[in-house]
Amino acid sequence: MLKRLLAIAPFIFMLLIISSCGNAQDQNVGTTADTAETVPDENGAPVYDPGLDYEGYEFRLINYDNATENEWTGIPNDLFVEAENGERLNDSVYRRNAATEEALNIKISGLAYTDSRMTDVIKQSVAAGDDVIDAAFPRIYMLSRLVGSDYLYDLNTLGFDFDRVWYNQKSIESLRMYGRLFALSADLTYQDKLSSYVTFFNQKTAADYRLPDFYPLVDTNSWTLDKMIEIGELISEDIDGNDIYDAADRYGIACQNDAVYILLHAGDMDICSPDSGGNILFNLGGQKETNALIKIYDLFLDDRRFFNRQTYKMSMYDAINMFNENRALFLIRPVQSLFMMREMEADFGILPVPKLDENQENYGAAVNPYSATLTCLPVSIRDPERSAEVIQYMSYESYNTVNEPLYEHVLGAKLIRDEISPKMLDIAFDNRKYDIGLIWNFAGISETLITKRDADVSSMVAAQTEKVNSAIQKLADSLNG
Repeated sequence: MLKRLLAIAPFIFMLLIISSCGNAQDQNVGTTADTAETVPDENGAPVYDPGLDYEGYEFRLINYDNATENEWTGIPNDLFVEAENGERLNDSVYRRNAATEEALNIKISGLAYTDSRMTDVIKQSVAAGDDVIDAAFPRIYMLSRLVGSDYLYDLNTLGFDFDRVWYNQKSIESLRMYGRLFALSADLTYQDKLSSYVTFFNQKTAADYRLPDFYPLVDTNSWTLDKMIEIGELISEDIDGNDIYDAADRYGIACQNDAVYILLHAGDMDICSPDSGGNILFNLGGQKETNALIKIYDLFLDDRRFFNRQTYKMSMYDAINMFNENRALFLIRPVQSLFMMREMEADFGILPVPKLDENQENYGAAVNPYSATLTCLPVSIRDPERSAEVIQYMSYESYNTVNEPLYEHVLGAKLIRDEISPKMLDIAFDNRKYDIGLIWNFAGISETLITKRDADVSSMVAAQTEKVNSAIQKLADSLNG
């Protein structure tokens, strides 16, 4: 497990790198990757051989520190660990890096930064022209701070083969703007998987109320928001009998302010998305989106049917304890919450966040933009093609080495209490949403959605449309200028 770094460590790290860079001149000593092949091994897994030798180059990574800022505990850093320790996920990350180092003849090092410090490191590196990092993994919403200001390379220009199985195609489709792509999600990282929202359900509460098995609802396309509300109404109870629903009572559905975009994404809709030409479109004016938001706000504003922890200034730990105490049947939280439920006595299961109606093709899964990370390459990197090749190989190794422990061990036998829940996780992971409107918060639109306290959706959207489109045009101008 990555140890907490002293405050001075980042500065020592950068000074050491700057010193070493002056001698190496950072020339690309690798051969061309044109001969790289992906062929299956005897088990059908892809085998990727780029045929490169970087002669001992130190490849330096920086990523967002969820352990410090979001109190993620028990989760190894997904990019670098110090040593094997017998914990399967930790050891798979270590072996992934060791295999990459051997295959490409490099040495991988890295640091985890808090939010503001990481942004400063990238910006200062670009401003000074210092080649002190080779790849960066900021949290998703930070992308809006870096794009449009010439801080990041367009990944389209660096030889990435986006068709490889270890790249998340939805991230590429959703984040490609005006023909340019500044970030993507790959199997190299798992923080975005752990940041994906799902529905936890309390199996003891379900049994106490003699509720039917929920899993067939998913298989038959009947797991919808209306069905969740219908079931949840059977559970909600004014336990203390004071005729007020508050934190002392029992609820069918529990979440937080983010439920607005979480449920919108579960309906396979985005605030903004690129069209086939990469032009960003504001989507909330459509009738489908309007109807969805009306339904969501109707639930969100009903204190009897929906518990919002932030209304009562409760922490996420308080909300999980409420679930542990059998006072919430359905709890909508990121997958990472599994690591906070280790001591829960009652069994629980996992479902996707429900569809908005049965005609919907896919279960959309919101990704928390304040904890999930993306792969980016700052323009201060002197050999971006080398960085692209290392990222590609690490992602390939993750696909073969890290994914199985993540899915089957950590998210399967170790933490989840039944055999079907891992399949539910696959549904969420396969349908992750990367919403440009949520990330960029054009004209404050995502904040407006989250803080809205009435169901007059049409008026809200009408008041925001011109401002949002104006903000989108400013981004377009900065990228096309």
